[in-house]
Amino acid sequence: GSKCICDIEVANGSVFINGKFSFRNPPMYGTSLVDPSQRDGLYETEQLLEHLLHHPNVAPFIATRLIQLLITSNPSPRYVQSVASSFKAGRFSVAHHPGDDFGSGQYGDMKAVVAAIFLDPEAQSTTLTYDRTQGRSREPLLKVMHFLRSMELGADEEREINLPELRKKIGQEAHYSPSVFNFFLPSFQPIGPVLASNLVSPESQLLDPPQVLSYINGITSVSKYGLADCGDGFGSEKERFKMKDRPYEEYFACGSLKRVPYQLKWKPSQWGNADQVVKELDLVLTGGRLSPASRQLIENIYSTTLSSVGRIEALSRAQAMIALSPEYHSTNNNAASDSDDEAPIKYRDEIASNLAPVTVGRQQDTTPISDYKAVVYLFAAGGMDSHSVLVPLGGCSPGDLHAQYKKIRSNIALSHKQLLPIDVTPGTQPCTKFGIHSSLTTVKKLYEDGDAAFLANVGSLITPITKAEYDSNDSSKIPPSLFAHNTQQRATQTLQAQNPRAHGVLGRLGDALNRQAQEEAGDISEVFAAYSILGSPKALEGAPGVSRVADVLSSRGLSGLSVVSRKMESDIKAMHAPKSASIYAETFSDRVTSSIVRSKELGTKLRRHGLMTGPWHLPSDSPACCSSDICMQLQQVAQIIRNRDTLEAKRDAFFVQHDGYDTHNNNLPRLKTLLDELDEALLCFAEELKAQNVWDNTAIVLASDFGRSLPSNGLGTDHGWGGNYFIVGGAVNGGQVLGDYPNDLTENSPYIIERGRVLPTVSWEAVWAGVAEWMGLNEDKIKKVLPNLSNFDRENLLTMSDLFVQ
Repeated sequence: GSKCICDIEVANGSVFINGKFSFRNPPMYGTSLVDPSQRDGLYETEQLLEHLLHHPNVAPFIATRLIQLLITSNPSPRYVQSVASSFKAGRFSVAHHPGDDFGSGQYGDMKAVVAAIFLDPEAQSTTLTYDRTQGRSREPLLKVMHFLRSMELGADEEREINLPELRKKIGQEAHYSPSVFNFFLPSFQPIGPVLASNLVSPESQLLDPPQVLSYINGITSVSKYGLADCGDGFGSEKERFKMKDRPYEEYFACGSLKRVPYQLKWKPSQWGNADQVVKELDLVLTGGRLSPASRQLIENIYSTTLSSVGRIEALSRAQAMIALSPEYHSTNNNAASDSDDEAPIKYRDEIASNLAPVTVGRQQDTTPISDYKAVVYLFAAGGMDSHSVLVPLGGCSPGDLHAQYKKIRSNIALSHKQLLPIDVTPGTQPCTKFGIHSSLTTVKKLYEDGDAAFLANVGSLITPITKAEYDSNDSSKIPPSLFAHNTQQRATQTLQAQNPRAHGVLGRLGDALNRQAQEEAGDISEVFAAYSILGSPKALEGAPGVSRVADVLSSRGLSGLSVVSRKMESDIKAMHAPKSASIYAETFSDRVTSSIVRSKELGTKLRRHGLMTGPWHLPSDSPACCSSDICMQLQQVAQIIRNRDTLEAKRDAFFVQHDGYDTHNNNLPRLKTLLDELDEALLCFAEELKAQNVWDNTAIVLASDFGRSLPSNGLGTDHGWGGNYFIVGGAVNGGQVLGDYPNDLTENSPYIIERGRVLPTVSWEAVWAGVAEWMGLNEDKIKKVLPNLSNFDRENLLTMSDLFVQ
């Protein structure tokens, strides 16, 4: 009730109060009754962009990222500072060359920046190319385009080049970046020498086995057949028509004497001289950096093939081998791992590889696995709007939460018709009736059957935190970069937000399970195996050398070498056998070798048994096929579980990812499409596991980067914190909502912070502690797997009895 009489004056775009205080007058975008023009709004926008451009972090950020993409993944601080200074000054002067200046002197002049990058000693020095950590890995798309251009891909008539769905083959495709964060993260650390050196290799994120094998197949295909789909090539079937718009005029079969139109036109100066042929190829493809071992191997392959098959096939194999060499993949020198010239070369099969496959068991006549359990980490990438997944509906106390929900969500609030009602045990949550999104019909049935439980207001936490502590910016309790996708994906998958180098939660869980089994059995038995059906997620990363590295499949299944590539398999493995001193070449060679060997071994085992329910179609009343990517990913999980006896692990962890949840706009229709796909996939997955009699042995945990803001931004929602998720499985203690759904959604609530974000009250540690206990891990080891667990009181945790039926 107090009154404030203020003298308010508006002048020069600012508001002045009592002549003492002032703030910028917010512009009105086209709504001014006096002047409806958007002039002031445009001026304000321009000022904001200028402010952001001149932020002190901009210059070093741009400098670091451009150097990483163009010269070296791990630039020195001096290099970054030099480029950043040129960005700010808008000018670069060449040392010892007065007058050789680049740039206009205007802040942010990219001419000065590019000159500073390419003319720096770290970019120019030939000596530094011998440094094992200098340089970088090359992007797959650039490797493909370099090869096609250098080998002079061309056709006798004018045709467009078609490279369809490269993103599904090699992980990259022009204009198809999966997000605003590019195809790979600038901070990515592949397991092996890069991680051991605490360095980064961003491009190595695209070296998962499916991508490595697809790249091998594509290179061998275009070298032998030309650009087409033959042998899993980079092209399409249309490239085999003489004229694309008249497909029936002439068609070229793979391997026929009449070759497809697009061919590699490059020819050596001396066909009969293997040394000269390889030297010329080395120059245009690897800049003369082929190691003596690689050069000698490729010369021998060329000579042998020339005498036995002919010069066309000999050239084809030499071209492919150089494009598959570690030198072609990395930009620094591929020197032997031992600098002593007198020391014998170390080979991959003589030293325990970072990524070499280790068979869990080798007996041919398998016995059924007893006490089998599997956890599936279902990651909704982008930040799921889970406030539309679980909605307060009725029987709420002390206030009407549904009315609050409708008011704060405004145009994105779900109506009663868009919600499926579920009952909640009185006294456990602020409402006795909640609604779940109408797309989640399978989840509702699982909830009612006691096979699904919701997890309310969960988020990444270091320690419990109050609204006051958040408002006071208590850095000891607030996770770093709280609303950034990449940082929070890592935090959610490691459960150590304060430690950027932490391994993944499932990787640590697997390491602990293996150690525990070895302690109990007194041998080196492994009981745990991990599989990713999409990339190399942080969640599955364990400590090097403790457990077998997670196998990586794709939603299309297990990749393998094509017929053409298999004929070159022994040569490819021989080329990648020597250990390299270059951290980038060594990472590539290790991935190539392990991908080939493991794909054959795993492929043999996975083909033993097919799915019990056959191809995954939906029930007869829905004619559509379950063909979404998340459905196909879960189908691969089911295939692995079906062959669990052959694979011989008692504990399996799987990672699947459903993309597209960053719904800043188009929120309602986009979320409905995603949840339709997710629900259909869970329906097929549950039916298959029930047919395998392992539904009671499997738990699926849904997680996301973070929750989203409660208020609408007009088209969707923005990044938040706490969110609502679920856990499903036959052993789940379902039919309940665990955690603490907020009893007040207004801005006065102790759970609602700035911009309508929800302060989480349940940590991911609370969830994974119960899952780890269900997987059979002892309490003392659970504390080591979840180091932040001790920060939370017992009452804030979820035990195995909370999550699972005993």
